[in-house]
Amino acid sequence: MKQALSNCGTLSKPLNGSVSFVPNTEYLSQAEFECDIGYCYLSGNKTRTCTDSGRSAGVWAGTSPTCVIKVLSNPSNGKVDLSNGTKYQSTAVYTSELQAELARLTKHGLAVNRFATV
Repeated sequence: MKQALSNCGTLSKPLNGSVSFVPNTEYLSQAEFECDIGYCYLSGNKTRTCTDSGRSAGVWAGTSPTCVIKVLSNPSNGKVDLSNGTKYQSTAVYTSELQAELARLTKHGLAVNRFATV
């Protein structure tokens, strides 16, 4: 008589992510995690394997990942302005130090036009 394979059962999908089971939830199958667009992995395992616990129920190795929103940082030579915070599909406008200085000079009438009119 063939012994049944250990079954690990399903795992919950992470907040802002998904999980799929390849090929299923039985012994040596894998749970593959993916973060939604605009999110990245903070901690945990992207893949977990169903292992044999010595009983009929298997155990998923590792820990499920946490998906967090991607956060933009200021570039080394400028800044970034976020229109709607750090939510997915917000607009980010990058400004270099040179662009900021030119805008400041133009505002005060100090910018020089490099192009002559003929």
